[in-house]
Parts: sequence; structure tokens; C-alpha cells
Amino acid sequence: MLTRLSRRAYSSSVSVAECKNLGSAVTYRNIYIHALALKTTRLYSTKVTFKDSYNNSHSLNSVDQFESRDEGKTTPIRVVVAGVSGWTGSALAQGIANDPSLVLVAGVSRKHAGSLVPNTNVPIVATVKEALSLKPDVLVDYTQPSSVKQHIFESIESNVSVIVGTSGLNANDYDDIQQRVKNSSIGVIASGNFSLTASLLKQFSIMAAKYIDTYEVIDYASFDKVDAPSGTAIELAETLSTISKPRIGVEIEDMHGAKDARGTNVKGVQVHSIRLPSYIIACESLFGLPDERLTIRHDAGSSAAPYVAGTILAIKKVQEKRGQVVRGLNTLLFGDT
Repeated sequence: MLTRLSRRAYSSSVSVAECKNLGSAVTYRNIYIHALALKTTRLYSTKVTFKDSYNNSHSLNSVDQFESRDEGKTTPIRVVVAGVSGWTGSALAQGIANDPSLVLVAGVSRKHAGSLVPNTNVPIVATVKEALSLKPDVLVDYTQPSSVKQHIFESIESNVSVIVGTSGLNANDYDDIQQRVKNSSIGVIASGNFSLTASLLKQFSIMAAKYIDTYEVIDYASFDKVDAPSGTAIELAETLSTISKPRIGVEIEDMHGAKDARGTNVKGVQVHSIRLPSYIIACESLFGLPDERLTIRHDAGSSAAPYVAGTILAIKKVQEKRGQVVRGLNTLLFGDT
């Protein structure tokens, strides 16, 4: 029935009576999702109409396009965005919806479950597990540090590749994730910051650390950011520590006064976090030599737009990274360090 349903003429209408023939209770959301799941047919603006238990009429128009595999054309990548109502997630959802090589099949947000992603006919569900049941190719996570690792594990168990934009995980966490993904057919790409200039900050800092082994990292973020250091700063410090272990003038344990004033230690790198109003996201690496110093800094504005392009690039590349955990957009742009 599903195959016949999907092969109706373009802009066709399917009644709820026909949908009941699917053999199970359905909702308008499920009908729409099942239509999206059919990748073997060309589907343009398929319209699904039905009446709910209150006898209200509903209709949905799919704006997504699937090219026939028989014609040898690429099937769009099916994507779920967890944290779809958030600052970055909401902007990303619109970017995915506007990209013809991608299909947004669902968003995840407990608060907005049961509604649609704005400006689309894409449903919002309450949990990642529910979204994974729709058989996406890629899950993008922009949620919370407390839940992101569990979301990644759930995705790996469902054989779904993952893009991690949520901060709060460290090298040990990613070692755990690598152990779970290493023998799979999926990949994980994680970045503390998916913007181009943040990637250049990291890449240029890597270049500097090859020549200067006296450096520290400072990150700045909004007054109410719940995690510190930021994902950008942690990823930067962990990467730089693999290039050269920084020397320190006076060991922390030998210092007088409040030792915490020297910041926290991330893989041997001193990292300092500032949380004040007027900051959004900024990060800098500072390198010092006698009578000279170098500062490399990334500053973000108030829009989430810089993160959308980088995340979409990662979505398109992640299925090439089978069995791998790739950290940093710079790795996709410039290769391994």
C-alpha cells in the first residue's frame, strides 16, 4: 500500500480512508513521514488529507523531492535535528529545508512536540528515540551537555550517523564514542564550533603550536552559558596539546595565592573562561615568546548563521567517515593535522 500510495500522480490527494488501509492507526504526522520514507520514487508536493477525532480536516504538502534510484540520481540525505527549537537548531532546520540535497524528516523538542518546524511541514517529536524510528541517515544534536552523549549512543545503536554541535564532551567521552562506532558503518563528526572562522582559529593555532610551546587559551561566552570551558576552548586545548605540550613558567602547585586564578588544566593547557553580559561566543589562543606574542581570536555575532553552513557540510561528509569519530570542522576543511 505504501508503494502504491507514493506513486500517485504529482500533487495528488490521499484520503484518510485509504490511509487506514495501511493496517494500523495513523496520524497525519505518521502519514507524512511514511511518504517521506519512500526513496524509490520521485515525489513532488504530495498532499495528504484526513479528519481527526474532532472531525477537523487537515492536509499536509510535502515540499521535499526524492529522485528515483532507477534514474541513477542521488537520494537526498535524511536528517533529524535534535534541539530544533534552539538558537542554532532552528536556523539549521531552515538551512536543511532549503537544501535540495537534504531532507529534514523531523525535529526534536520536548516543549514543542506535536507541532511543525516553522515554515515547513516537518513534525517535531518529543524524543530522539522517536525521531530515530523514522529511519534518518543523520542525527544532528544541538541540545544540552547532560543529554548529548546518550543521544549519540542511541543513534549508534540505530545505525545512524551523528553530527555533534553540543558542547560539554571531552576527549575521554569521545574515546568512549569511538569504541562504539569503530566497527560500524556510520560516522560521527563533532565540533565545538562549526563556523568557518572558528575552524581557522583552530587551524592557525595548530600551525603556531608547532613553533611556540608557551601558550594558553581564553574563552568568552554569554552570562548564562551553563558549561565552562566552552566546547570550542576544550577542543582547541585538547588538539594543541597533541602538537606540543605547553611549558609553564611556575608550576601551579608551586604558586602562592589562589591557584584557581591560573584557570583549569585541559590536557596540560591552561584554559580560562569568562562569562559576562554582551559576550556571545569568543575564543582566543595566546602564544608568547621573549619580547613578542601572538593572539589568534574568533568572535561570533548574534546570528546562528555562521554555524549552519559548517554543520551542513558535516552532514554531507559524515557518511564518508565510517567507523570514525572526527573532531573539528577544520579536519574536514584542511585534513588531519
